[in-house]
Order: sequence, then structure tokens, then C-alpha cells
Amino acid sequence: MNINRLKETFFQLVQIDSISKQEGKIISYLKNKLIELGLEVIIDKAGEAIGGESGNLIARFNGGRAELPPLLFAAHVDTVQPGRGINPVEKDGVFYSAGETILGADDKAGVAILLEVIHLLGENAAVYRDVEFVFTVAEELGMLGASNLDYSLLNSRMGFILDGDEKVGTIINHVPYRSQVRIEIKGREAHAGSGIEEGINAIQIAASGINQSPLGLIDPETTVNFGTISGGSASNIVPEKATILGEVRSRDKTKLEARLAEIKENFMATARRAGGEASIVIENTCEGVKVEEGSPVVFLAAQVAGDIGLAPNLAPVMIVSDMNILNKHGIESILLGIGMKQPHSKEEHISLESLTQAVKWVMEIIQLRNGHGSN
Repeated sequence: MNINRLKETFFQLVQIDSISKQEGKIISYLKNKLIELGLEVIIDKAGEAIGGESGNLIARFNGGRAELPPLLFAAHVDTVQPGRGINPVEKDGVFYSAGETILGADDKAGVAILLEVIHLLGENAAVYRDVEFVFTVAEELGMLGASNLDYSLLNSRMGFILDGDEKVGTIINHVPYRSQVRIEIKGREAHAGSGIEEGINAIQIAASGINQSPLGLIDPETTVNFGTISGGSASNIVPEKATILGEVRSRDKTKLEARLAEIKENFMATARRAGGEASIVIENTCEGVKVEEGSPVVFLAAQVAGDIGLAPNLAPVMIVSDMNILNKHGIESILLGIGMKQPHSKEEHISLESLTQAVKWVMEIIQLRNGHGSN
């Protein structure tokens, strides 16, 4: 492993602006780099489908043993805001942003790890099975890239996604269902001075409904959140309309459905009591996934982690990711912890040690799967 190259690659990647749907520059960078390294590269048409600058990038390393099933490794290239003009700095072997932006380790750390792996595959004389690499766009907007990925271009049925904010060696095998909720409240408009008693305040109904709804961590595998509320037009008008946007997540589908039903009934009843109306639209945005402990993909990741001195452990999480989507399309996939900390914040950071450990983990997964003939 070339540690200096790994560090330089990570720094280069985070300095390429790639806000969701604006990933054209980084996809172009990766395309040129991967072609230079001898890989077959295709950019699919997901960008057209989602209104973004670029599609997903799919690259194939031909290892020389095409008779063996390939493996897939994935990471996403987009970042959240504030993610423009990132200036990475190093403090005692840990990488941060200068403080005005995120760092972008989520998920350019995953991208950097895979680029170093690709360098090593090309530099080693060993013969490997084929490896497919997928770099997705618009993951942060609800896995739009993975949802519109051209799966006909892939042959793998086992995948590893480098996007876990857990320590290296952690295997994330259980991710939640998620449903988004849009609640429209209708009251009655009136003048706030001369006719206020004739009005029905939609914002008050919305607030009452929220106040009566359990929020936050409901139990260890279920969360409820209302993220935005809007309504009204002026301070001297009783608001006729209010809109609430929220979500429910759970690793248990029955619990998810029970919470959604509870929210619907609560807001409908609250609106009726006040003389208003409520309409609720529920969108099931992704299916939950549990990859069992005894599955080949979990067994392989855990075996290798133990072999190289990591502490393998299974971790259920409450985040959704490309893992939800790849499994839906028949590629049994797990998230690998890569050691990023405090993603989506200006305090985001990752250590060089975590990056190097993750490179070794991925290389050993490829080599063990190849060398021991585990088909």
C-alpha cells in the first residue's frame, strides 16, 4: 500500500466540489483515472433520469479468472452542504476540514479507499477474479443514483459498500425501512383583528397534532421525526393552510406501519375536533434490509476482519443507504465501517489509520475470496 498516495488521493477528492446532482467534475476525474489504470468504464444514464450532471460510474477490473463470480464494491461521490471549497487539514494523523465546511469523508473516504485498492490490484502480479466498482451519484438525496443504476451492466451478486460511519471492522447488516409523511392541514382564513373568531387556525392544528405525536427514538429500532412545518401568509390573517413533512423509520416493518397509522389517525382526529381537515400522504421511500449473520457476504467480511487483527462485529443502524437499494436488485450487500466520524457536520473527520485499515480489509476480501476458491 502506498500511504502517501492514499492520503493525496483523499485530499484531491474532497477538494472537488460534488454536491448532490452536481457530480460532473468528480465523475469525469474518476473516469479518466480509472481508464488510465486500465479498467473498463461506463457511465450510465441515471443523471438524465434524476436531472443531475452525471450518471453513476461503473468500472470493471478484469482479474483474469472470469470463470469465478465477481465481487462488487461501491461508494457514493456526492456530498451534503456546506460542501463547496473544502480545505482539508491534517492534525496528528486525523483529517478535518478547515472548519467552514464538511470534510466530505462521507463518502469520499470510501472512494479514496477503492482507488487505492484499484492501484494495488494493477500493481500486484496475482491473478484475481473480476471485480466491479460502482460510484453512485445523489445518494444523499435518497439514493437516487442507486435507484436509477443500470443493473443490466453488473454481473456481481455479492457487494460491499464503503459508507459506514462505524470503526473499521464493523459490518452493518441491518438497515431500516423508511417512509416519508406529508400532512396537509386545512382550516379557515379570517382577519386576525375584526373576524378572528370566524377563523380556524391551520398552524394551531398542526402544532397540536405534533404535540400529541410521540417523536424521536420510539424504541431501539424505530424513530419518528417531523422536519419542517410551513403555513400562513401574514401575521394579520388566520392561516388557512399548513404543511408538515416528516418521516418514520424502523427495522421492523410492523412497527413502521403501526406508527404511520397512529400519525394518520392522530392528525385526522385533531383536525376534526378543531373544525378543519387533514390529508396525509405516505411515501414508502425504501425497504428495510437484514442480511443474516450466516450469509456468505457477512461471513467473508467477518472472517477477513478477524484474520487481519480487526474486531469484527455486526451492527444494526438507523441510516438508509445504497445498501437498501442494491439488495432490492438482487445484489446481497452489506455496509463496511470505514471509520468516518461526525458526518454531515463541520466537525467531520477520519484518521489515516482508518483509511489504511479499510484498504487492507478490502484487499484481503478480494484475495481470500479468490485464493481460497470460495464460490
